[in-house]
Amino acid sequence: MKTYSAKPADIEKKWVLIDAENLVVGRLASIIAMRLRGKHLPTFTPHMDCGDNIIVINADKVKFTGNKTGDKTYYRHTGYPGGIKATTPEKILEGKFPEKVLELAVKRMMPGGPLTRQQLTNLRIYQGSEHPHEAQNPEVLDVLSMNNKKSSKKSEVVIMSEETTLENLDQALKADTPSQPTDDVVETTPSTPAEPQIDAQGRSYATGKRKNAIARVWIKPGAGRITVNGKGEETYFARPVLRMILRQPLVAAGRPESYDVVATVSGGGLSGQAGAVRHGISKALTYYEPELRGVLKSGGFLTRDSRVVERKKFGRAKARRSFQFSKR
Repeated sequence: MKTYSAKPADIEKKWVLIDAENLVVGRLASIIAMRLRGKHLPTFTPHMDCGDNIIVINADKVKFTGNKTGDKTYYRHTGYPGGIKATTPEKILEGKFPEKVLELAVKRMMPGGPLTRQQLTNLRIYQGSEHPHEAQNPEVLDVLSMNNKKSSKKSEVVIMSEETTLENLDQALKADTPSQPTDDVVETTPSTPAEPQIDAQGRSYATGKRKNAIARVWIKPGAGRITVNGKGEETYFARPVLRMILRQPLVAAGRPESYDVVATVSGGGLSGQAGAVRHGISKALTYYEPELRGVLKSGGFLTRDSRVVERKKFGRAKARRSFQFSKR
């Protein structure tokens, strides 16, 4: 069986209209890039311009998730020494050409080359809801149904009443329309708190990691003793700073002398092992007392710190530093 390769006479381009209001930039740009290249077609040919003509309206109303509107940075260079310029999506969207945000996102999702430049001419982006391509009768593309994130707005909750049945709810979900609330609203019960995870010996177990070190940690009520690899903390971690790191989650949770800790740790150095044991103690505390999770999470103790020192590389003085240039 031969591999199909489209010829110019076989290509039929469609006109597609997309309303970008409240859509997430990245998800929308990926769909546009896919259709510009024609990868949604079974007849896709990599070296041919077989994509659609795409019209995007309301490009000035696109959204970003999280804090990217103010944190993301676009760079350009004037060509002169020290001429680098930086801006943010927030400034571009409030400026004269807000469609540049979506245009850049699509362009950076396309492969470079002459074919990509030709395919990008099939993309037409407009600020408002008007466009001059009514004569082409563009087909409206519902991106919301193709996109899990959909928009930056939070999903609406269907309110159930006593009169709501399973059949009515199923019909409402199929029609993709929220059911109408009634006067008699059933109040939802609050979520039940997490149950403690305690073994038959009255201990909670957790695994902690830091750099290349991995620690297995057990905690149980006691007098605040910490044993690491069969040795006391003063013996195994002689430096006071490392012992302070061990006890940070216990102090933050207000349990400095309420639990005995037994840990086995391997890999890495002493600093990485201390961080691994601290990570394990923090997780074990949340298993023994789930109500402590908020305090420990806000303190950053439940997040693994995977930072490592960048190693020296061959041909370099250090990790990135080069040797001093010499004419001799």
